Amino acid sequence: LNDIVAVGPEHFYATNDHYFLDSYLRSWEVYLGLAWSYVVYYSPSEVRVVAEGFDFANGINISPDG
Repeated sequence: LNDIVAVGPEHFYATNDHYFLDSYLRSWEVYLGLAWSYVVYYSPSEVRVVAEGFDFANGINISPDG
């Protein structure tokens, strides 16, 4: 998990900047240029991937008007 942006009291988006947890596998992920990171949406009733195919999903934000 890299970054979170809240969009409600129990709802948020989060970025995952690497697919692997293991540092050795992460190094191969970077070396091979695998675009396996993604953005997820969380609510009490669901968790789903909403965007994928990033080299590094390294942060997220929301505009002032939502």
